[in-house]
Amino acid sequence: MYRMLLLCMMMVVCAVQQLRGAGRDTTSFAGIRLKTTAGRMMSMGTVRDAKAAVFVLLAPECPISQQCTGELNRLAVEYTKIGVVFYGVFPGDYYSVEEVAEFGKKYQVNFPLLVDDAYTLTNNLGGIVTPEVFVLNSRFAIVYSGAIDNAYLELGRKSARVTGHYLADALAAVVKGSVVTVPRTRPIGCLVEQPKAMANGK
Repeated sequence: MYRMLLLCMMMVVCAVQQLRGAGRDTTSFAGIRLKTTAGRMMSMGTVRDAKAAVFVLLAPECPISQQCTGELNRLAVEYTKIGVVFYGVFPGDYYSVEEVAEFGKKYQVNFPLLVDDAYTLTNNLGGIVTPEVFVLNSRFAIVYSGAIDNAYLELGRKSARVTGHYLADALAAVVKGSVVTVPRTRPIGCLVEQPKAMANGK
């Protein structure tokens, strides 16, 4: 039963990924505004001046979201020094600002966390699981999307060791002005929760 559920979830992930393109233009992105854990609204257009912007979809209760924070913190320390900005994005109306802030505190997240309660940014980027990362250039085009690394082979199954550092490799290419050679990988994680109204059949 568990294996069948995993298979169905991965089929959904693959189907959605085939419908989106990692290099598509996201010009409407600039008008999106999300709430920060400080309660202020932040416009996505403010990332235009950055060398690149990293958005990672997260969920407080997702074990892989919890476990990836160490690597995300490490990369944020390395790349914010050279003009890359990092944001954690929590899709949906399931988590309050206080819960998101508590997640950041518990896992010592060193980059801003945003609440996407209307799924505006999540849908704009085409996000479907947590964690799932998107790297955007200054023109708001996605140059990389997918997994942070290959720490997980599938849900509930970790790799013996991490050999694919996808996000790190993509950022290294972007800051050098090079083409990202692997623009898309398959994200492994928890499916993004659907809106409460839809979940309740309304």
